[in-house]
Amino acid sequence: MKSETPYLPAELLSEIFRLAKPKREPSHAIPLQVVLSHVSSDWRNAVLSDSRLWSAINIYSPKSFGRAEAFLSRTGVATPLHVRIEAYRFDRFTKDPTKRAEFVVATRAFLKSSIHRCKTLLILTYDSGLADQILQGLTESEAPTLQRLRIKNVEHNALPVQTFASGAQILTAGAPALTFLETEGLHLLPPIASLVTLHLHNIDPVWFSYDTFSDIVNRAPKLENLSLECHDYISNWPMHFAGSALTLKNLRALRIIEQGSGLIVRYLLSINAPRLESLWISTGNTAFDHLFSSPQFLDSQHKYGALKYLTLETFNMKTTSKFAHVFPNVVHLYLADAPLFHVKHLEQAFTADPPIWPKLQTLAVSSKSDRREMQFKEALCNIVTRRAEKRLPLKRCLADGNLAAFLKNQASDLLNENITVAEMDALTHREPWWVMMHEDTMDSLGFS
Repeated sequence: MKSETPYLPAELLSEIFRLAKPKREPSHAIPLQVVLSHVSSDWRNAVLSDSRLWSAINIYSPKSFGRAEAFLSRTGVATPLHVRIEAYRFDRFTKDPTKRAEFVVATRAFLKSSIHRCKTLLILTYDSGLADQILQGLTESEAPTLQRLRIKNVEHNALPVQTFASGAQILTAGAPALTFLETEGLHLLPPIASLVTLHLHNIDPVWFSYDTFSDIVNRAPKLENLSLECHDYISNWPMHFAGSALTLKNLRALRIIEQGSGLIVRYLLSINAPRLESLWISTGNTAFDHLFSSPQFLDSQHKYGALKYLTLETFNMKTTSKFAHVFPNVVHLYLADAPLFHVKHLEQAFTADPPIWPKLQTLAVSSKSDRREMQFKEALCNIVTRRAEKRLPLKRCLADGNLAAFLKNQASDLLNENITVAEMDALTHREPWWVMMHEDTMDSLGFS
């Protein structure tokens, strides 16, 4: 087949190749740039001369290191790297201790030779033990260009094998550009002075004391987005009933996910966040009495007075009015994974006197079940009617795919004339955590 490539300048070919190349590829596929380099000599020259086409390096198993080293050699010395250690399958299914030890040694060596050029680094394992061993190779390293570091694992039931001493750190030689950190099941932290977004997930409740957290936030003065996740009961935090003990002056978005009870209430009582715009709460626990009755919330206009977005995940809706009392300035309410068989409680709260959330404009709902769609639609009609009567009109209802389609297909003049019904996505719902969940970054999971 005759090639037309001589008529295209190399820089134009490179631009086309960069646009065609996915950010993330499956482990079994031959990378696109490798395929392109075998089409013709012109394409090969264009591919090999563009160091940016080789800057995304994936390591899945011991077989990956040959390709990783080849990619690294083709990036030159100045191109920022995007490194992904996706060792989930290797970690889960490889039991041979010799093979595991060899993989750890090889991964440490590769990272030690490349971390100074990394812009993003993802370490994905089955449990935190393997990630912990890999990271030991970075204790004294420097990462001057690293902006995003994600350390993720899937297994939350097994106790993590912590080989680091309590309070140990990585990248102690410096990581001045690091603005995003996600760590799961590990206690070690890199330098966090420039951190804007922090995810502390699968937290060990014994390690995560109030003093530990206070030390973290004092070391991260620029922190704007904080996500905490704990699967066990937290009891080693004081209850600050009378007033907050710690101020996070730049915090704008807070998400707390708990399986046991204790963290959400203790945390919200402990901190003051005058700029907090978004609060996301996920829990199956309903013990919020200490929060609702705290003296801090008697003058609820001042505690989290800037809060505009409130997300209640798996919320049974029975305490809707109480949440409205302690967070009265909410403009956008999102009920995530809502159990719609409790929607009567939501309807009762919205149709009672005095009306709740006078500034509310958006009600967003997602649900895992579609059995109660009609019940939700009827409740929504009553809520819309009552808000209109009180001259506090609801402007929008956002819903996930099936529920949004159901509401749109209903011949309801009441809904059509009074509110906008739309499907939830990153454009219609601008809640910070929702937007961040839908960002497509070089260290995102999945394919692109």
